Formats: sequence, C-alpha cells, structure tokens
Amino acid sequence: MKKNKIVGRREFLKSTVAAGAGLLILPGGSLMGAGAPSNKMNVALIGVGGRGRAHQGAIAGENVVALCDVDSRQLATAAKKFPRAKHYAD
Repeated sequence: MKKNKIVGRREFLKSTVAAGAGLLILPGGSLMGAGAPSNKMNVALIGVGGRGRAHQGAIAGENVVALCDVDSRQLATAAKKFPRAKHYAD
C-alpha cells in the first residue's frame, strides 16, 4: 500500500508559484482558443438612436443578435451596421 506524501508549506508554495508563472507566460487566450465563438457576447441593443448609437462602436466586436427601436429610420441605420441582427420595431 502506498502512503500519501505529506507536502510541506515550502513545497506547496514552490509548485503554486511555478504553475502561476506558467500561466502568466502563456499568451492570453492560448488555453481557450483566442478565436473561439464562445469568447464573444450575444448582445441586443434596445434603442439604437441617441445613446444607443453611442454604444454601437463599443459592441461592434461582439455578436449583435437583435436591434430594437420605435423609429424605423434609426433601426434601418443600425441594421446597416449589424446586418446579421434580427430587427424589432416595438
């Protein structure tokens, strides 16, 4: 029967620091895949004119799935920027 090895505080700290340093050296996203679709948020923008227009630049790199506005002209303008998003006029 094999006995469990009791790890001392110093050994524990050495292994923890080594593992942490390894994670810091790796480029961001290399463990999960930088281009993975799961790295993007699904975003819906309600009210695409005014303040909503101001936020369009910040969410342009995300997966915009829906746009909603009561003004059909504002909605059409936003739809040009996010053609794959579903459009709602409510």
